[in-house]
Amino acid sequence: MIRTILILVALIGFSVNSLGQARYNFLYEAGPGSQFGAENITSIHYLWKSLDDRLVPTNPFDSSFTKNKNGNRLFRFGKLFLIDYPITFILPSIQHERFGYGSRVKEFGGEIGQVRITLPPPFQVELPSISFSENNFTAQQRIVTDAAGSEANTILANVLRRNMLLEEQLDYRSSFLYLYANNDLSGYTLFAASEGSDISSYVNNINAFYGLEALKLSKIQTYSLFSIITDPINAAAFYGIFKGYIWDGRRAVKAPLINLTENLKLLPKFKFNLAPYGPELTFKNYFKRRNGLYSIELTHSDGTFPGITAWRIGLEGWNLMTTNTWSFNFFVQVWNQPSIEYRDDGNLKNKEGNGAGIAFSAFKDVITMKENKLGLMLRVGYKSAGFVPGEKLESGMILQAGVSLQVSQ
Repeated sequence: MIRTILILVALIGFSVNSLGQARYNFLYEAGPGSQFGAENITSIHYLWKSLDDRLVPTNPFDSSFTKNKNGNRLFRFGKLFLIDYPITFILPSIQHERFGYGSRVKEFGGEIGQVRITLPPPFQVELPSISFSENNFTAQQRIVTDAAGSEANTILANVLRRNMLLEEQLDYRSSFLYLYANNDLSGYTLFAASEGSDISSYVNNINAFYGLEALKLSKIQTYSLFSIITDPINAAAFYGIFKGYIWDGRRAVKAPLINLTENLKLLPKFKFNLAPYGPELTFKNYFKRRNGLYSIELTHSDGTFPGITAWRIGLEGWNLMTTNTWSFNFFVQVWNQPSIEYRDDGNLKNKEGNGAGIAFSAFKDVITMKENKLGLMLRVGYKSAGFVPGEKLESGMILQAGVSLQVSQ
């Protein structure tokens, strides 16, 4: 596995031919998880943006007059509130409830009852929810389920961020969706962590599991605040929505990439997540080299529980072109984790120590019309048993197939 990582790192050093466009994938997989939800939701949102661009003007009034400029700003604000806000609320709610909680519950052998998706306040008072029944979950499976909704929206934010960096721009609607998905866990922790909430359940359940009152809500809230403040895309997204779109009438602003050389750009990212053995802290660097995108991720447990240590190293690459019609992505992670107890098909299992996962995605463009491309995609891989956000706990094949879309702006 280490040799594979070194080979992939070497590939980064070579020039690749690439279109510099994000791909939007409609996937199918058996037992759909949060990655399935994230890719399909992002693609549905992209189709909506393309239709919106063609049907809804940014400046319905002649902007040569000051009064009309203010009228256009009022129009854009109204459109953002009445149309974009509900869409931005509904899509991550589906990801949170069905492809977060729902996917983990199904993975662990439970049953989904009702998934309720609502309009956002003030359009509707009720909030989204899901009901489900457990089937003899282990304590750590309950802990994973507590955090599953926010975990799923972290995966959605990863897909949105990938596409933003490939395009090197932030569309205001993608920015709105990103702010919701990316800050789901942080916002939940800071503003909605009342007794009985999923965050308080996570804290209570993991403290009970280890028999210590070591994890405090205040610690997770500190991580949350730091994660929000240090994310460059958060600031750029706010700017793009309010200054770029509402005030200036621009649909997109530049992505906040740092220029290292003429062909190499950087975006650093800090985040945290809630694992079955405690909080994890992640430092992730994105590198844009010509039109390919790469990330290196270092994750470590935060040391809350004595004697519990975990680490994970990840490397990913996207939009690597081999010919004009073929391209590929790759994903590699290696880790060392403490004991995780779970049931698989009714059998009690325990996994600890080293593990790894690897996957490759191949894309074949079939139809090309000007800059628009429609193609097929296949993602194949394997992971050993262990916790990786967005993937199943049990070991097994990674297999997804579908249609890949690129539409010119």
